[in-house]
Amino acid sequence: MSQQKGGRQHIIPACHIASFSNNEEIHPRRKRPVWYRRDGMIKAAQPSAKDVGFREHFYTLKDDDLDKRYVDKTWDFVEHNLPGAVTALENHKTSPLFDGTLWVSILVPFVAQLFCRGEDYKNLLLGRAPSLNTFVEEVGGNLEDTINLNRLIDFQIYCGLLCNAEWRLIHNQSPIPFVLNDLGYATIQSQRYGYGEREGYFIPMSKTTALVITQKNPIREPFNPYGNKVPLVQSVLKNSSRVKFFNQQVVKCAYSEAYGPSEEVLNQAWGDREVRRKKLPVGPVLIQSRLIDGVKLGFHWKWMDKLNIPSTVRKELYGGRVIEVCNGLPEDKEKLVSLVYNEKKKDSLYALVYREL
Repeated sequence: MSQQKGGRQHIIPACHIASFSNNEEIHPRRKRPVWYRRDGMIKAAQPSAKDVGFREHFYTLKDDDLDKRYVDKTWDFVEHNLPGAVTALENHKTSPLFDGTLWVSILVPFVAQLFCRGEDYKNLLLGRAPSLNTFVEEVGGNLEDTINLNRLIDFQIYCGLLCNAEWRLIHNQSPIPFVLNDLGYATIQSQRYGYGEREGYFIPMSKTTALVITQKNPIREPFNPYGNKVPLVQSVLKNSSRVKFFNQQVVKCAYSEAYGPSEEVLNQAWGDREVRRKKLPVGPVLIQSRLIDGVKLGFHWKWMDKLNIPSTVRKELYGGRVIEVCNGLPEDKEKLVSLVYNEKKKDSLYALVYREL
């Protein structure tokens, strides 16, 4: 185990894993025991939430000119505030409108981070930018640092995508609790269960709540006539067989680990994962739109404007820097974070730069 401070870095927040523990009275949350199983394990074990779902120095930057823990620290604001947002979801059972501040500043960023924090991100990034490795070698850069810094770019883009998506809250009232995996989501045929019109994401938030997020027709400007609230459609799930199916999908979509409140529930969801076909990670492809990056990057910011999110919160949420599109090369090369080039269309060259908040 690494002795360097900050070496243990969670790819799925320990506070989130703790939401799937049966020992809710234990504080801090990250010390709560959960049942855990990883590919290659013969049977499940019961460690604390803080002792699973992490990798050593997974986000640590190697460049001596950079803050080594800059990427990992960017997740802190959402992690610290996530338990309160989960409690609000659990208690949200009557009104069709939900707290807009919690949605735009905690839930949207949390789901966005699920798509860029995990072990699947590297292959997904190189899959859409196959020349990245060669480019980094030619300029004498470090591929792992480049990938980790790209996580922060995509984080802000994905926030915009999620503000343009359809959200639904599922209340699990069956005797079977939900389980979680190390990516934080599963893909499901949402329309089959009345949870949307397309394939979407099933995102367990606790033993009794989950979000289903699907694509909808994108808009360029936020529209919300509900003041400081946002619409959040709710569904009640009482069918134990369907909960078991969703749990199996969660395990099937795991990168390598899954977590649950009891050994029995986790083992039932795990099933024959070792031999059956697993579902490959897809990232946010199911909610992608044709809107350009500049619109996606600005959309979350506009929603925060509409919901009056303070500048101090935005600074913490974005790690102190907001990413913006710059046509051509910026005058201040120190603020350049990425050059974007469409390898398929052989066009669309533009720069992404950061602005200090």
